[in-house]
Amino acid sequence: YLRGKWTFWENKQYGLPLFLDEVGTGSAAGPVFACACILFKGGKVIGLRDSKELSLKEREEFYPKVLKIVSEYSLGYVSSEEVKAMQNNYKAGALARQRAVEGIKSYYDCIISDYFDVPNVNVPVFHFPKADKIIGGVMCAALIAKIHRDNFMRNLSKKYPIYGWDHNYGYYCPQHITQVIKYGPSPHHRIHMPVLKRALKQRDLLITKNLLEEFKKIPYKESLN
Repeated sequence: YLRGKWTFWENKQYGLPLFLDEVGTGSAAGPVFACACILFKGGKVIGLRDSKELSLKEREEFYPKVLKIVSEYSLGYVSSEEVKAMQNNYKAGALARQRAVEGIKSYYDCIISDYFDVPNVNVPVFHFPKADKIIGGVMCAALIAKIHRDNFMRNLSKKYPIYGWDHNYGYYCPQHITQVIKYGPSPHHRIHMPVLKRALKQRDLLITKNLLEEFKKIPYKESLN
Protein backbone atom coordinates (compact mmCIF):
# COMPACT_ATOMS: atom_id res chain seq x y z
CA TYR A 1 0.00 0.00 0.00
CA LEU A 2 3.04 2.25 0.09
CA ARG A 3 3.98 1.78 -3.56
CA GLY A 4 4.16 5.06 -5.41
CA LYS A 5 3.60 7.18 -2.29
CA TRP A 6 5.45 10.47 -2.22
CA THR A 7 4.57 12.95 0.51
CA PHE A 8 2.14 10.91 2.66
CA TRP A 9 -0.04 13.99 3.13
CA GLU A 10 -3.08 11.87 2.30
CA ASN A 11 -2.44 9.65 5.35
CA LYS A 12 -2.83 11.24 8.78
CA GLN A 13 -1.01 8.31 10.36
CA TYR A 14 2.27 9.75 9.13
CA GLY A 15 1.80 13.51 9.19
CA LEU A 16 4.77 15.32 7.65
CA PRO A 17 7.53 12.78 7.00
CA LEU A 18 11.27 13.13 6.83
CA PHE A 19 12.63 10.71 4.23
CA LEU A 20 15.96 9.04 4.83
CA ASP A 21 18.44 6.73 3.11
CA GLU A 22 22.19 6.10 3.03
CA VAL A 23 24.73 4.92 0.48
CA GLY A 24 28.14 3.34 0.79
CA THR A 25 27.36 0.94 3.62
CA GLY A 26 28.36 -2.09 1.54
CA SER A 27 31.32 -0.41 -0.13
CA ALA A 28 34.84 -1.83 0.20
CA ALA A 29 36.34 1.66 0.42
CA GLY A 30 35.38 5.23 1.14
CA PRO A 31 32.90 6.99 3.42
CA VAL A 32 29.21 6.46 4.09
CA PHE A 33 26.79 9.23 3.10
CA ALA A 34 23.18 9.57 4.23
CA CYS A 35 20.53 12.06 3.20
CA ALA A 36 17.44 13.18 5.08
CA CYS A 37 14.96 15.28 3.12
CA ILE A 38 11.51 16.86 3.34
CA LEU A 39 9.44 17.26 0.19
CA PHE A 40 7.12 20.11 -0.72
CA LYS A 41 3.47 19.09 -0.51
CA GLY A 42 2.51 17.35 -3.74
CA GLY A 43 6.14 17.11 -4.89
CA LYS A 44 6.82 14.31 -7.32
CA VAL A 45 9.36 13.39 -10.00
CA ILE A 46 7.82 11.26 -12.73
CA GLY A 47 9.94 8.26 -13.68
CA LEU A 48 12.29 8.36 -10.71
CA ARG A 49 13.27 4.93 -9.39
CA ASP A 50 15.92 3.30 -7.23
CA SER A 51 19.14 5.29 -7.76
CA LYS A 52 21.16 2.07 -8.02
CA GLU A 53 19.16 1.17 -11.14
CA LEU A 54 19.82 4.50 -12.84
CA SER A 55 22.70 5.18 -15.20
CA LEU A 56 25.08 8.03 -14.45
CA LYS A 57 23.36 10.13 -17.11
CA GLU A 58 19.91 9.40 -15.65
CA ARG A 59 21.04 10.27 -12.12
CA GLU A 60 22.44 13.59 -13.31
CA GLU A 61 19.21 14.34 -15.19
CA PHE A 62 16.97 13.50 -12.23
CA TYR A 63 19.08 15.32 -9.62
CA PRO A 64 17.96 18.92 -10.38
CA LYS A 65 14.36 17.73 -10.69
CA VAL A 66 14.59 16.17 -7.23
CA LEU A 67 16.07 19.32 -5.72
CA LYS A 68 13.11 21.33 -7.03
CA ILE A 69 10.63 19.33 -4.93
CA VAL A 70 12.79 19.16 -1.77
CA SER A 71 12.12 21.89 0.78
CA GLU A 72 15.16 20.93 2.88
CA TYR A 73 17.81 18.24 2.93
CA SER A 74 20.74 17.35 5.12
CA LEU A 75 23.72 15.08 4.50
CA GLY A 76 25.27 12.83 7.11
CA TYR A 77 28.88 11.85 6.51
CA VAL A 78 30.99 9.15 8.15
CA SER A 79 34.60 9.22 7.02
CA SER A 80 36.71 6.27 5.92
CA GLU A 81 38.73 6.64 9.12
CA GLU A 82 35.58 6.43 11.25
CA VAL A 83 34.29 3.38 9.38
CA LYS A 84 37.62 1.61 9.86
CA ALA A 85 37.71 2.52 13.56
CA MET A 86 34.21 1.07 14.04
CA GLN A 87 35.05 -2.03 11.97
CA ASN A 88 31.33 -2.28 11.34
CA ASN A 89 29.70 -0.96 8.16
CA TYR A 90 26.19 -1.09 9.60
CA LYS A 91 27.12 1.00 12.64
CA ALA A 92 28.67 3.49 10.24
CA GLY A 93 25.41 3.59 8.30
CA ALA A 94 23.45 4.19 11.49
CA LEU A 95 25.76 7.07 12.44
CA ALA A 96 25.43 8.61 8.97
CA ARG A 97 21.63 8.43 9.22
CA GLN A 98 21.70 9.98 12.68
CA ARG A 99 23.91 12.85 11.49
CA ALA A 100 21.69 13.48 8.48
CA VAL A 101 18.60 13.71 10.69
CA GLU A 102 20.37 16.02 13.15
CA GLY A 103 21.06 18.47 10.33
CA ILE A 104 17.37 19.04 9.53
CA LYS A 105 16.02 22.31 10.95
CA SER A 106 12.41 22.11 9.76
CA TYR A 107 9.54 20.45 11.60
CA TYR A 108 8.54 16.86 10.77
CA ASP A 109 6.24 14.30 12.38
CA CYS A 110 7.97 11.03 11.58
CA ILE A 111 10.82 9.42 9.65
CA ILE A 112 10.38 7.12 6.67
CA SER A 113 13.55 5.08 6.21
CA ASP A 114 14.81 2.31 3.98
CA TYR A 115 14.99 -0.92 5.98
CA PHE A 116 17.10 0.26 8.92
CA ASP A 117 15.95 1.98 12.10
CA VAL A 118 17.23 5.40 13.12
CA PRO A 119 18.87 5.78 16.55
CA ASN A 120 18.36 8.62 19.03
CA VAL A 121 15.29 10.31 17.57
CA ASN A 122 12.11 11.48 19.30
CA VAL A 123 9.60 10.80 16.53
CA PRO A 124 8.17 7.55 15.15
CA VAL A 125 10.36 5.77 12.61
CA PHE A 126 8.78 3.66 9.88
CA HIS A 127 11.42 1.61 8.09
CA PHE A 128 10.50 -0.58 5.16
CA PRO A 129 12.54 -3.12 3.16
CA LYS A 130 13.22 -1.87 -0.38
CA ALA A 131 11.77 1.55 0.43
CA ASP A 132 14.21 3.06 -2.05
CA LYS A 133 12.41 1.11 -4.76
CA ILE A 134 8.80 1.89 -3.83
CA ILE A 135 8.61 5.15 -1.84
CA GLY A 136 9.25 8.31 -3.80
CA GLY A 137 10.61 10.39 -0.93
CA VAL A 138 13.14 7.72 -0.02
CA MET A 139 14.16 7.53 -3.69
CA CYS A 140 14.88 11.27 -3.51
CA ALA A 141 17.00 10.90 -0.37
CA ALA A 142 18.89 7.98 -1.92
CA LEU A 143 19.59 9.88 -5.14
CA ILE A 144 20.90 12.96 -3.32
CA ALA A 145 23.15 10.84 -1.11
CA LYS A 146 24.45 8.85 -4.07
CA ILE A 147 25.21 11.91 -6.19
CA HIS A 148 27.27 13.42 -3.36
CA ARG A 149 29.11 10.21 -2.52
CA ASP A 150 29.84 9.37 -6.16
CA ASN A 151 31.30 12.85 -6.66
CA PHE A 152 33.42 12.38 -3.54
CA MET A 153 34.76 9.06 -4.78
CA ARG A 154 35.50 10.43 -8.26
CA ASN A 155 37.57 13.19 -6.67
CA LEU A 156 39.31 10.69 -4.38
CA SER A 157 40.10 8.56 -7.43
CA LYS A 158 42.37 11.33 -8.71
CA LYS A 159 44.68 10.58 -5.76
CA TYR A 160 44.25 6.80 -6.01
CA PRO A 161 43.62 6.13 -9.72
CA ILE A 162 44.64 2.44 -9.69
CA TYR A 163 41.43 1.29 -7.96
CA GLY A 164 38.91 2.60 -10.49
CA TRP A 165 36.88 4.59 -7.99
CA ASP A 166 35.83 6.97 -10.75
CA HIS A 167 33.46 4.24 -11.97
CA ASN A 168 33.13 1.59 -9.21
CA TYR A 169 32.88 4.22 -6.44
CA GLY A 170 34.70 1.97 -3.97
CA TYR A 171 32.24 -0.91 -4.23
CA TYR A 172 33.35 -4.50 -4.58
CA CYS A 173 34.02 -5.72 -8.09
CA PRO A 174 36.66 -8.18 -9.37
CA GLN A 175 38.81 -5.47 -10.96
CA HIS A 176 38.84 -3.40 -7.76
CA ILE A 177 39.83 -6.35 -5.59
CA THR A 178 42.47 -7.50 -8.09
CA GLN A 179 44.08 -4.08 -7.82
CA VAL A 180 44.15 -4.40 -4.03
CA ILE A 181 45.91 -7.76 -4.39
CA LYS A 182 48.43 -6.25 -6.80
CA TYR A 183 49.14 -2.94 -5.06
CA GLY A 184 47.80 -3.26 -1.53
CA PRO A 185 45.03 -1.27 0.17
CA SER A 186 44.73 2.49 0.39
CA PRO A 187 44.05 4.32 3.67
CA HIS A 188 40.39 4.41 2.60
CA HIS A 189 39.89 0.64 2.26
CA ARG A 190 37.82 -1.16 4.90
CA ILE A 191 40.28 -3.93 5.62
CA HIS A 192 37.95 -5.43 8.25
CA MET A 193 35.64 -6.66 5.49
CA PRO A 194 35.93 -10.38 4.60
CA VAL A 195 36.41 -9.69 0.88
CA LEU A 196 39.43 -7.50 1.63
CA LYS A 197 40.80 -9.88 4.23
CA ARG A 198 40.81 -12.60 1.58
CA ALA A 199 42.46 -10.28 -0.95
CA LEU A 200 45.21 -9.31 1.47
CA LYS A 201 45.75 -12.93 2.44
CA GLN A 202 46.21 -13.75 -1.26
CA ARG A 203 48.59 -10.80 -1.62
CA ASP A 204 50.67 -12.04 1.34
CA LEU A 205 50.84 -15.50 -0.23
CA LEU A 206 52.08 -14.05 -3.52
CA ILE A 207 54.71 -12.03 -1.66
CA THR A 208 55.82 -15.09 0.29
CA LYS A 209 56.27 -17.06 -2.94
CA ASN A 210 57.96 -14.10 -4.69
CA LEU A 211 55.20 -14.07 -7.30
CA LEU A 212 53.67 -10.64 -6.73
CA GLU A 213 55.68 -8.81 -9.40
CA GLU A 214 54.79 -11.48 -11.96
CA PHE A 215 51.14 -11.26 -10.93
CA LYS A 216 51.20 -7.50 -11.56
CA LYS A 217 52.26 -8.12 -15.15
CA ILE A 218 49.26 -10.35 -15.90
CA PRO A 219 46.51 -8.48 -17.78
CA TYR A 220 43.39 -7.94 -15.71
CA LYS A 221 41.14 -10.65 -17.22
CA GLU A 222 43.87 -13.29 -17.03
CA SER A 223 44.78 -12.41 -13.46
CA LEU A 224 41.32 -13.49 -12.31
CA ASN A 225 41.70 -17.08 -13.54
